Amino acid sequence: MSAKGCSPDNAAAEGFFGRPKQEFFHKQSFAGVTMDEFIGMLDEYMVWYRDRRIKTESGHGYHGSSTRARSCGMIGGDGINDESNKTAPAPKLDIFLPKDAYLRGDGDIPVIFNIHGGAFFYSFKEIQNAYAAQLASRGFAVVCPNYTLAPGGDFLDMLTDVSTALRWLVSNGDGWQLSAEQLFLVSDSAGALLGTFLLACETNEELSSLLGIDSNHVRFQLVGFTSGMLVYDHLFDAFYPDSGELFEKLRPAFRTLISRLEGTSYERTESLMRAIAYPPVWLSTSTDDFLENDALYATMLLRSMNCDHELHDLRSVNGKRIPHDYPLMTWDSGSGELNDAMMAFFREHLSPRTSLTASV
Repeated sequence: MSAKGCSPDNAAAEGFFGRPKQEFFHKQSFAGVTMDEFIGMLDEYMVWYRDRRIKTESGHGYHGSSTRARSCGMIGGDGINDESNKTAPAPKLDIFLPKDAYLRGDGDIPVIFNIHGGAFFYSFKEIQNAYAAQLASRGFAVVCPNYTLAPGGDFLDMLTDVSTALRWLVSNGDGWQLSAEQLFLVSDSAGALLGTFLLACETNEELSSLLGIDSNHVRFQLVGFTSGMLVYDHLFDAFYPDSGELFEKLRPAFRTLISRLEGTSYERTESLMRAIAYPPVWLSTSTDDFLENDALYATMLLRSMNCDHELHDLRSVNGKRIPHDYPLMTWDSGSGELNDAMMAFFREHLSPRTSLTASV
């Protein structure tokens, strides 16, 4: 670090240290990890950072075999933000495009709408740049929206932001050669609860009206939940297990949701899930994931509903931990294999005319 007054050197150093914090440290649980194990995990990340990660600057550039198109501002989902409207901060989204398909002008690129996690009060879309680029390298466009975080807003504010981003995508996606017919929903951790309620609003008019969220009438082809927070019963029943004790700690962020659902059958996760017209669902978790029970419970319900689904519940091997949000740890080869499994599940349900050829 340089002396005071030499900020360019400081900025470079802080930028470097910020990336490992965003991509490696935040959102990971290191409970039970020894110092030697932590050093080994960090060493693996640094090798990946040095040898495989390609940085993008200012929202433009290439990242492996994908291209990050730009950060797009939205005003009420009606279009690109511009200098004429500065009345309120606008939600933002990033679009990652499969390079070859975009340059060929395919005009029909399948789209993953990716909702990040972060316990509703931290994280942001940029933390998943490497993950989004990895998915894009497999032939999909990836759209990553930001949303309001607690305490700046409550759960329904977050859901409104995500729904607004989806509306923008439906209205403007053709300008990025994105398919309006091949939309996939992917979400991790707390983002999975937002994804579940988004599905509810898109497939059930009663729930859309109850929550005060306008439906975009989008039909997702498939859904992928990674280490998802999928069970919210603790909000209405103190004796029901609390996922990572997050619901109790963040109860103020759910007050509006509680008031809308209180006294209805939707106080229970099961009732909400049975009211959703689910497309095929892919889920992943692990024995070291503090939300493993949520994935198992959701899988049990999906099976009882005869919904096409696939669960990957990983087990630790030779002492190697498989932590929460493991597929997002892109520097680990095992996470890439898990993401390949999700992509294979998605491809099985794509229309035959859709090409998924990516750069080599």
